[in-house]
Amino acid sequence: MKKRDRQDFPAAGLPLARQVQRGRESRASGRAQGSVEVTDEIAFLYQTAKWDKPAKLDLREISRKDGVVNGGTRLFDAKGVQCLDSRQRVRFGLAGDGLLLDNLGTSRGSREVELYNGRAMISLQTNGGVSEVSVASKDVRPICEDRVTETLFSLSC
Repeated sequence: MKKRDRQDFPAAGLPLARQVQRGRESRASGRAQGSVEVTDEIAFLYQTAKWDKPAKLDLREISRKDGVVNGGTRLFDAKGVQCLDSRQRVRFGLAGDGLLLDNLGTSRGSREVELYNGRAMISLQTNGGVSEVSVASKDVRPICEDRVTETLFSLSC
């Protein structure tokens, strides 16, 4: 039987004894083995507020490389509290010169997905042109990102 060594994983030594506060948190840890020093850091948002009925989505660029833009959406209630455990379905759309990288059978490569941790992601290929990306969900006002180009991804709703 394999015996697990609890110190043999990336976050080993991360001090979790401190009380976690609501909001943005970050923790860092480091360790030296001989002449090599290894550090690890984690940043997260700790939310304890309960959310009400989903009311709005946001849509934003997450990263961009070689003509492919990764975007994401998050679901919020009317007070701006993220709906972290919502499993609501969202649908992405695109109009313009680009190509939505969908029908890949993955959580990041599908036109319609179920939210996970109150969010969903999609990728698109810009094809060097201009596109508009949209996201919609039942009982939530749809939104769009205007003019996704090689250099621009700005909100206009």
